[in-house]
Amino acid sequence: KTEEPIVIEEETVEMSENPQVLAWISKRRDNLLIKKVNTNFKTFLLQLITDVMNLDIIIVKSYKIYESLFIVCNYFFPFYL
Repeated sequence: KTEEPIVIEEETVEMSENPQVLAWISKRRDNLLIKKVNTNFKTFLLQLITDVMNLDIIIVKSYKIYESLFIVCNYFFPFYL
């Protein structure tokens, strides 16, 4: 069967340079489709996670925080993805 390509917005690509993150996306490509997210909403989510985890927003590049972003998105805002 033909796999649908994963659509990733440019901002997301910038956060996906970490090989572990790319591997994480690759492993879940069957059940994960990243669609374009409103920039303001994305900024809100990143800020939310930053506040909750008390980390600098730069650290969002790391694998665990990136994974948490998807968990938060899928759990609280599944209709945005």
